[in-house]
Amino acid sequence: MKIDPSMGSGNFFSAMPQNLKKKSELYGVELETLSGQLSKQLHQTANIQVKGFEATNFANDSMDLVITNVPFGQTYLTDDKYDNNYAIHDYFIKKSLDLVHEGGYVAVITSTFTMDKQNDSFRKELASIANLVGAVRLPDTAFKSIAGTDVSSDILIFQKTSSPELNPIWINTVKQADTLGNVVTFNNYFKEHYDKVLGEIKIKTFNGGTLSIQNKASHDELMNALDIALNFERNQNIAPLERQTEVFETIKSNDDSIPIEVLENIAPFTLYVHDNRPYYHNGKNVELHQKTSSINLKTNEDRKAQLERYERNKDKIFDQKEKFVISYVGKGYFDSWNNFIPTTSEGKNNLPDIDVETLSKIAQNDAAFSNNKRYSFDPKTSQLTIETLESTRYFYHVDYNKADVKAIEQMIDLRQTLQEVLKVQHQPDFEETYEPLRQTLNKKYDAFVSQYGAISFRSNR
Repeated sequence: MKIDPSMGSGNFFSAMPQNLKKKSELYGVELETLSGQLSKQLHQTANIQVKGFEATNFANDSMDLVITNVPFGQTYLTDDKYDNNYAIHDYFIKKSLDLVHEGGYVAVITSTFTMDKQNDSFRKELASIANLVGAVRLPDTAFKSIAGTDVSSDILIFQKTSSPELNPIWINTVKQADTLGNVVTFNNYFKEHYDKVLGEIKIKTFNGGTLSIQNKASHDELMNALDIALNFERNQNIAPLERQTEVFETIKSNDDSIPIEVLENIAPFTLYVHDNRPYYHNGKNVELHQKTSSINLKTNEDRKAQLERYERNKDKIFDQKEKFVISYVGKGYFDSWNNFIPTTSEGKNNLPDIDVETLSKIAQNDAAFSNNKRYSFDPKTSQLTIETLESTRYFYHVDYNKADVKAIEQMIDLRQTLQEVLKVQHQPDFEETYEPLRQTLNKKYDAFVSQYGAISFRSNR
């Protein structure tokens, strides 16, 4: 089991030796939609999710290897599994180590900031669950042809263990200065293993000192140096434990009425029909899949049918949206007694009666709501606006009817048949098997269209 949680278009999967790729179950995650969809097309045998890594539900201890180029930035990610929020680059490393089993490996390309930042708390956290098998510091130009920028970066390889090395040298940093007084922090690991730094250390005069690793070797020389630097000794004392058999966390449901058969068979982000009722797996929980309906009630509604419909469905309402119409706009000011004094004759003539309590709220808070009217006062323009509630639309869930459920079942069957057509094309000499599957898919789709219209129709979404 191998995963790239920030895969872009899937360069690591593309570079994987074919003999290893055939024996591996590959999983990928990519937040950016275009890159994610491209990855799905390029790596059709891999399970790829187009979403944020924090939104996935991979089970801890389920992976053998995580390999990725972690994103870097000032963004902090929130995950229900963790008590603290992590900077995005730290989060990817932390979560990756949680996903691999004992003895599993995490190999990342990350900014030198991971190893060099003065605050060592995150490195200590990593050191409590993993050993640093090795690290290589790359020259600034390593990714210039891909990213178009000069940036210092490290290759870090961790091995997860419940008995990590005590006080490893890579937790600590040292300071380095140049003759101009510029100072940078530098990880102690690279001080002790200078052969793992593939270039000459320079300090740029920027922000009081910025580390630069300058490459003066040819491409072939650099590749040879990288090959040597990546030759790490494997720790034979860490026995790889058998990983979790389930890649995804056990499916949960907030509804005790969800049948066990559904929980055992539904895949993440898919629909499953049981006893003529569709269920949806949202990635974390399974829920009854229903469509949304709504009812619109005017203010002081007197239509009997609308009121009866509202009463029948009021317990199912999950959202509502009010519609207001502007009934007054006028400029003025509030006097010492919180009275609104219009400054134009038009504003004075059209001003409706406003009770004392509401006037006081507007004067203090620049806003109020009372008797189906919304008041707002803009101190900058001295304008009072009154909006009157015209209607409220209430949204509630309703079950799909039998015809809808039948259409859903046929769409699920189409999806499964399409997956078979795509999967078979990765087998050697697939032509003989492929053609009958393709014809089956065509017949099923034609039958669906004749009954329900194209899948792209709004009624089928």
